[in-house]
Amino acid sequence: MRRGASMLLLLATLPLLACHGSARDRDPPPVCTLSLPRHLQHTSPDKLPASVWYQLLFKGYRDGITSDLVDCSGEPIVWAALPGSCLEREPPSRERQRRRQLGQDELIVRHAGGDYWFGWAPFVAFDNGMSEGPLAIARVHHGALEVRAIGNLRAYTKRVGLEVRKLGGQHILVAEGEWCGARQTCARGTRLLWLDRQRFRERPLRSSTLRSCLGPAWFPHIEVIETKLNKRWSRKLQRDVALAYQDELILVDEHISVNDYDLSQPSLPPRLFREAEAQVRVTLEGGELLSEGQSLWSAIRVEDGSTELRGRLPGAP
Repeated sequence: MRRGASMLLLLATLPLLACHGSARDRDPPPVCTLSLPRHLQHTSPDKLPASVWYQLLFKGYRDGITSDLVDCSGEPIVWAALPGSCLEREPPSRERQRRRQLGQDELIVRHAGGDYWFGWAPFVAFDNGMSEGPLAIARVHHGALEVRAIGNLRAYTKRVGLEVRKLGGQHILVAEGEWCGARQTCARGTRLLWLDRQRFRERPLRSSTLRSCLGPAWFPHIEVIETKLNKRWSRKLQRDVALAYQDELILVDEHISVNDYDLSQPSLPPRLFREAEAQVRVTLEGGELLSEGQSLWSAIRVEDGSTELRGRLPGAP
């Protein structure tokens, strides 16, 4: 109930994008609207045909996605590239599929509180498990499906959770999802987007002191690197991440373990080589996600994942 009330308060107080409208208006004007046929004018957004959502999310959509990729507000549907100076990049990916036709199963709808619903249409799939497409918060009002906030989201698409959270005096979208690869192992990750008035925007993580770019606001819950050190030993590096949300900040708890495995005796338990923990505080100021501290993962995966360490272990050539 508390989250639903917070969402209703958020959506009722989104700043106006234009100077029209009287002070007595309870709601800001919608970003865009789609008039509904008479038989759907009292239908809850989660019960609408997917094609109705697609007409809202993709401008000019009729029976498929056109080459002119813009949303209903006229903004391009494109994922902004990170600055070249960032220490980390987006997870490596290659476009696997770009759908021109979308069916009922491709639409992801989640409750946002009260009469409001998230609608997400991921139409581009990548080989790293992520998908991308326009996302909106909308409601049915006065016979139309109207958008209160819109943007573009790239994230995992299974077991999706979508939520807008207040962070200090601003708001972020928290998009958590899952991807299960060919090995039947599943990975979860969280994407953060800044809610700039009525538009979701990508913002990288930046150092709170130097304002230098640290990397994308993407948090895999588990990352694993395996490397062979020599003919006898292999090494597994694992990073576990948990996010905790407070009124003014996000706490990112990180646990890293490095274990060595004796390939000549696979039944033996691994030997712990290193274990480390860290906590990073993330705040939102002026539309920038600022990190107080830096992940240990970058340094440890370079240092401990190097095959040059093989001389420390038995069996080195």
